[in-house]
Amino acid sequence: MLHYNHHARRDYYIYLVLSETPTKFGKAIRRFSGIMFNHASVAFDAELRQLYSFGRHQQKNPLNAGLVREYPERFTLRRHSCINVRIYRIPVTKEQYTLGKSRILEIKHDPEGYLYNLFSVLSFPVLKGFHTYKAYSCSEFAAHLLWYMGLLCQPGKQNCAYTPEDIGAHFNDRLYFEGNLLDYWTDAPAARHDFFGDPGYTATAITSCLLPVRLLYRKIRFGNKFAAMI
Repeated sequence: MLHYNHHARRDYYIYLVLSETPTKFGKAIRRFSGIMFNHASVAFDAELRQLYSFGRHQQKNPLNAGLVREYPERFTLRRHSCINVRIYRIPVTKEQYTLGKSRILEIKHDPEGYLYNLFSVLSFPVLKGFHTYKAYSCSEFAAHLLWYMGLLCQPGKQNCAYTPEDIGAHFNDRLYFEGNLLDYWTDAPAARHDFFGDPGYTATAITSCLLPVRLLYRKIRFGNKFAAMI
């Protein structure tokens, strides 16, 4: 089922992409959270050449994760020909568009580094998410970016409490495409082949140990102090 028009007037828009990722981790999240779409990304162009999210940097090292630029093979894992998605086209002002892109750069170049909010994701079915200083899940990142641009506002609800589908529900009237991502993403950016490289046992083990320690330190050190700011 298609809902897009590539000949639409080109004003300022951002694109919220909800996807059903084929990884075991993605399937587990969908199962235990009772949702269809477990991944959220935000793009600054209709062709999705500037598509960003929080996810793993390497396929075989799931805890080496953070801000990533998406491309088709990250979704298909070179094994799947159908990735179900919903894409929402959201009109924004020039100022909002600029704010969003600036925030991406701030996160990318932050000297402390942003982490993947693993503990919040794993405990979400029970705790419904919790904030960790400078750490995001994919949906938390999308919610934060939309909030930062003035597009998502639900008083009393922190960004970490959103599922991808919660975010999409705010933009139901902006549905642009629904179906197989590969039917939409015909002019895709070049793949980064290092995503499929083997990081090796040592690098994977180090990452697996460091991420939980760094998250725990940030949770204890900062608590929820900066929840509304970052």
